[in-house]
Amino acid sequence: MTSLKSLVVAVGLVASSGCNKSDNAHNADIAASKVSDKADDLRNERADLGDQKVDEVKQANKVVETSNDMANANVDFEARRSIRYQALTAELQVINTQPQLINAIAQNFPLTAESRADVTDKLQKLQTTYDLARNQVELLKVSSAANFTDADDKAQDAMDKLHDANKDAWDAIKDAHRTDRSS
Repeated sequence: MTSLKSLVVAVGLVASSGCNKSDNAHNADIAASKVSDKADDLRNERADLGDQKVDEVKQANKVVETSNDMANANVDFEARRSIRYQALTAELQVINTQPQLINAIAQNFPLTAESRADVTDKLQKLQTTYDLARNQVELLKVSSAANFTDADDKAQDAMDKLHDANKDAWDAIKDAHRTDRSS
């Protein structure tokens, strides 16, 4: 009977031990599942972070590309502004010779006092208009891209007025009354 008791006790221990092993296996499965889930979560977070970094790099590349486009546009603007400035400056230099020429003609013809006063008045207006146009052209030279259109419009307006003043001065000498002939 002692053997039978020992056997029952042994079977009970083995059976209870088997139940504990089953609980342990279940707990281990849960723990393994948690590790696997956390590994998947980490892998997903790394992938998301990688995607985010790729997006950030793409965005940074777009900013660099836009900066390069702006730099190229600025170089183009500066070159075209310089050409415009040089063209207007050349035009100013040609017109600047006109008062001296008109004055020389007026000095060499016997004009009436009234005609000489008209020519002198037109030459003074031409010089004043020339100075204003030259100032507008100089402002154009240093204008930024943001205010270039306005500065160019002002320079062109001043140049148009200068051409009108130049024409008026030439008309004054052409229409001047001379003392050596009847008008």
